[in-house]
Amino acid sequence: CDTSIGEELLYADDESGFCKLTSCKKDGEIDEDFKWVDINETTAECVAKTCETDAYQCPSCDESIGEELLYAENESGFCKLTSCKTDGIIDDDFKLVDINETTAECVAKTCQSDAYECPTCNEPWEELLYHDDESGYCKITSCPAGEKVVDINETTAECVAKTCREDAFGCPYCPPPFLSLGYSGNDGYCISKACAYPPIGSNYALSNMTIPYCKIGSREIYLGIGSGASAKDDLTRHYFVTDNGDTTDCGTQSFCNNADDKIFYLSHSEFTPAILEFTLNGESTSRLNNVIKLKDDNNQYISPFFHPIMETNSSKSAFNRSGAIIPTDTTAMNVKAVAGLSTGANAGSYWIGDSYLASIAHISEEGHVLKRFVPKDWNVSTSYDINDSLPADLTKREVYAGIEALAVDETNKNLYFMTAKPLVGDAATNIRIYTVKLNDTLDDLAVPINISNDHNYTLHDQENRVSGMEFKADKLFIIEHSDSRSWVYGLKLSDGSTWEATDSTLAIPKNMQGLA
Repeated sequence: CDTSIGEELLYADDESGFCKLTSCKKDGEIDEDFKWVDINETTAECVAKTCETDAYQCPSCDESIGEELLYAENESGFCKLTSCKTDGIIDDDFKLVDINETTAECVAKTCQSDAYECPTCNEPWEELLYHDDESGYCKITSCPAGEKVVDINETTAECVAKTCREDAFGCPYCPPPFLSLGYSGNDGYCISKACAYPPIGSNYALSNMTIPYCKIGSREIYLGIGSGASAKDDLTRHYFVTDNGDTTDCGTQSFCNNADDKIFYLSHSEFTPAILEFTLNGESTSRLNNVIKLKDDNNQYISPFFHPIMETNSSKSAFNRSGAIIPTDTTAMNVKAVAGLSTGANAGSYWIGDSYLASIAHISEEGHVLKRFVPKDWNVSTSYDINDSLPADLTKREVYAGIEALAVDETNKNLYFMTAKPLVGDAATNIRIYTVKLNDTLDDLAVPINISNDHNYTLHDQENRVSGMEFKADKLFIIEHSDSRSWVYGLKLSDGSTWEATDSTLAIPKNMQGLA
């Protein structure tokens, strides 16, 4: 027998001998990794001890965190989390998650997965929602009748009152003959066929003189009040002029001839160019006193649509909101500048600048066109007095770049005007400034007695344009703007020197068009 492995000589009943393992040895020494197992009277074997059967070489498990000793199929032992504990006490903030047969982990419970520590939401307006980390938060997702949900940020919203302007809520019913619904702030009111004009007596904050608009179908109609501006006397009275109304380029409309043809959204009966008179009401608001619509000799309102010369000169066509072409009109003006006269026989009247023909016109206090002055040989018969005494060179104005800047001096005897862009053929940055010596006799209706190109203005970039002008103490203050910003420059008439008259701290509108 091989005693080195634990065999011993034993005897059967017939006194024959046999070798049988009676211990487990290796090289004659007891092998503690194995145990002796009887198979029958004459046979035994050594088998490896196991953790499960023999508590042999079992791992040490940390019961304080929830580990338990478990056994594999080969009876080896392993420690696996079977509960989540802290210092031996079940930790209710965590849950057990199996990773595989032998491994698990404790992960923090969440509101989303486990409804754990979810906030209590105020139903029915708040809803329980979840962050990326599965924590929960309450957010308003519905509101009582008459209110709407407005997001403040990703996790917060509030209920705010619905308005007529933004939500078509609580709007008045506007039966015929009203044209449409209009807005003042967020409130709605019914607008008559004078859709384009705000109601006289309205007060506006000087910080935001937003004029109410109306709708025609889904189209929002705005009144452009700032195409030109002027102030009189002690500056408590100031004047704005409209342009030619709410228009847009035709673009791809099938009824148009060219993409840059114009669609006019208001009819002649709904809109005519006008002067709006305001009075300062304290230091922060201004009150609309009067809307002075421009009229001809027959008390008919002048047209905002294309003048025949303007259309011939540019090949542009005008269409109404229904797609029908609008005939040209010899009364038509696109009013872009205004200056009120405060002294002399014509005090209370106005001079305006027109961008269609590069013309100027003298307007009575009631809005009648007393006389319109056009370039030489552009005298077209119309329903008010026309005089072609302006320099013939003004016929070289660029289309839509007629007279957009106009001012009178303190004596009301000198009128200054200039086109928005240089005349065709002039240097690309040079704009002529014309000086008009005015008569002050009422009989003469302020007919210019002398017109001269005494001064010039140099654009700071040939892509820019001039959009407004005022006079103060031998100086002209001129608005110049690009597509992205505006400036006001000073021009000293006595020596032609210029300087930027505004500083970087002023929040000037990027497309400023009026200055008073």
